[in-house]
Amino acid sequence: MRRQPPAPSFAGAPSAACAAMSERLSKPTCLIVASAAAAGVSADSFLHSFTLASAAFNLQVATPGGKPIDFVDVNEANMRWIQDFRMKSYANPAKLESTDGARYHALLIPDCPGAMTDLANSGYLARILQHFSCENMCLFRAHLCYWTWSCCLMLCYK
Repeated sequence: MRRQPPAPSFAGAPSAACAAMSERLSKPTCLIVASAAAAGVSADSFLHSFTLASAAFNLQVATPGGKPIDFVDVNEANMRWIQDFRMKSYANPAKLESTDGARYHALLIPDCPGAMTDLANSGYLARILQHFSCENMCLFRAHLCYWTWSCCLMLCYK
């Protein structure tokens, strides 16, 4: 029996890497906007938001000033995930000030207790929200998990 030649790959990259790259290129992008204030983001809300959204979107996190996220309500159930997340390259947020909302297909804002400190009066976030509003995007306010009272705001194309 003849062996089949290996599937073509991008520039000699392994097939698994090609599949991952192809998937990443085919998925729409979602911007996650989080607070950079002290005690700014609910760990459970972010964990569930990120996990659910990553199944359908390529994700980019942005915070005011590109500052790291300070999670609140970290417990034994979510601590490991938060630690793993912080080790990934996408855990380094982009600066909200230099984020162009037109590059994204969806916007996700997890439960952020610190939002009143830095997001509530952010003209940059207002500009991004205005873009999503002008593009006739649908608005979801989703209760992500019934076992916590975390909620988030998600905007996406209709």
